[in-house]
Amino acid sequence: MENDQGQIYLFRRISELALISEGIVNALEGQDYRRFDILIQQSRKLKATVRELKKTVTKFDTDSPEQEKEVHDTLKEYLEKINAAEVATHRHIEGLVQTRSRDELLSTPEGCAVFAEILLPASWDLEQGLVGIIGSGGHFLAQKLQERGQKRILIYDPSHDPENSKYPEGVMIAQTNIDIAELCSSIQGAPSTMHITSRSPDPNISDSEYNEIAELFREGVTTHQIMQNTVDRFGEYWVTHSIENIPYIIQHPSLKQLERAVRGRPLIMASPGPSLDKNIDELYKIQNKAVICCISQCVGKLISKGIKPDFVFAADPQNLISHFEKVNGDNVGALVLAATVNPKLYRVPATRFITMAANGQSDEWLLGFLGQQPNTSAGGSVACSVFALSAQAKCHPIILVGQDLAFSEGRRYAEEASKAELSLQFSEDGKSWVAVGEADKSFNDEIPLEQDKSNKYAKLIQLPGYYGETVNTSEDYKIFWNWFAKSATNLKDELLFLNCTEGGAFIPGMEHIPLKEAAEKYLHDEIDKESLYLEVYKDFDREKSITEGLYKLEEALSGLERCSEITKDATLLLDGQGPNKLEKLDLLESELMEEVKKARFISIFKPQEIREALKELTHVDTVEESFIASKKLYAIINDCHKTMEQPLKNAIAILKEIKN
Repeated sequence: MENDQGQIYLFRRISELALISEGIVNALEGQDYRRFDILIQQSRKLKATVRELKKTVTKFDTDSPEQEKEVHDTLKEYLEKINAAEVATHRHIEGLVQTRSRDELLSTPEGCAVFAEILLPASWDLEQGLVGIIGSGGHFLAQKLQERGQKRILIYDPSHDPENSKYPEGVMIAQTNIDIAELCSSIQGAPSTMHITSRSPDPNISDSEYNEIAELFREGVTTHQIMQNTVDRFGEYWVTHSIENIPYIIQHPSLKQLERAVRGRPLIMASPGPSLDKNIDELYKIQNKAVICCISQCVGKLISKGIKPDFVFAADPQNLISHFEKVNGDNVGALVLAATVNPKLYRVPATRFITMAANGQSDEWLLGFLGQQPNTSAGGSVACSVFALSAQAKCHPIILVGQDLAFSEGRRYAEEASKAELSLQFSEDGKSWVAVGEADKSFNDEIPLEQDKSNKYAKLIQLPGYYGETVNTSEDYKIFWNWFAKSATNLKDELLFLNCTEGGAFIPGMEHIPLKEAAEKYLHDEIDKESLYLEVYKDFDREKSITEGLYKLEEALSGLERCSEITKDATLLLDGQGPNKLEKLDLLESELMEEVKKARFISIFKPQEIREALKELTHVDTVEESFIASKKLYAIINDCHKTMEQPLKNAIAILKEIKN
């Protein structure tokens, strides 16, 4: 066999699995069920490792026909032992199940060990698969799942007492329906590749409630997949954009200053949903009695109707320049941009700019790097970020318009809003939908589109409607709806939320009234808007910000260059045969960890590739295998250096020119 480390590693794991399988058969024959439980746990973990390796190793290369026969015969022997263990295990479990009820199995640790084997399919991914347990009393099952290597376990238990918890450490507990989506989205690492739900012996959970909660688990997993896929797709662009935006970001205040300026004031959030058409005239009449925050997608519509938005928010990394075609220095108060937006947005002819963190780590690293700490990373939508800001600032009241989160008469957006030309086409059975029409061409002029998804239908979701009916929506809107519902419900005793959309979805935790009625009840005094804008810039020291930003950029460039040098030295060391190899490598990697802190964007440059390399490192058994995985991480760092070095140098040059 050629010296292919992946093939060698897979062969070793299969041989270990065969040895454990032999032990499983012997344990069952000798009725040593404690040993059987231990071996079956080890078997599951090894099977998961073998499954991962087989994704990249599809065959065993050999140097001769004789060696090929030897490998074939050995593998055949191993597989026979593995199959024999699977047959014996199946018979053992089947015998237990036939003599005990499901509730009996779940009531004892021994029974839960058996049930765990029944629950998890043979192809189950122990690291990334999510197990959902619905109902109280699932602590024994959670423990046995963890013993088998199951990492992600989420339990819905409305009666859970955190002070006297029986659940093992590392298990996530949802006490309300809304908690499920939030906990699924909070899972660190790669999205769950699969999920399964099981019912605990809880008599208080009805069949209909179980089905409802199981569907929430499915939606939660989908939410996490969508959010992580977004990070994976845009990570490199987000880092590049943030570096290019630094010369503009540090010349203006951050969301911290905006939060101070709007604190306690009435605030209206205008979104581009179809219902915005209903009450935009009323919005025109009351625009000076509240802070108007709008999503960039509808800023042109508001300007056309004579409304001056005070703060216009944008977060996506795509080129949204078409949203701002009608913007000038007089008709908006300020643009509030995520640190990772397309750099063209910082060239829009607005008078004021404010920077926010709206895309998780991709924005947060930069604002932390620059000494700014605002965080509105929430819910996956720019509207969620605006809502989070208004809640943090304790605005009163917080009013939503155009926040349909649903379809209306075959439309997703209000007239004159960006992408308003897109219409909806539904499948013949009425269970799925697809957007039809052409959006602005410049939207993806930098970031390539994924595979053509035209004519690919998406599942149609139902939500409770504003007026008590049921409304149709998309999976992404359902994700945002979950977030709004969770946030409003948690804060409804502290803050007043008014959903004045007058259409779309009903949002729990909010009062639903017409915009005109809300204005009559709560909006009485006019706001001095110029004083409001000046308040944002109050105490902002532009010169100090530029000086500190320049220093940190130069430090980041130095750190990135040194990281690249260290990884090249480490790669040469790994490939060489010199003395004290491991000691020298440890020294280099210790220095690397310190230098990475100066260039923190490395960790989000290619998040999927980094996750895969780190995962590989956790599964190595030999020094050689760890070297292979380390080289992959080194390659990512070098790629980051090649990509980011020039943008960093350009940003430094711009700031030096401004400073001088």
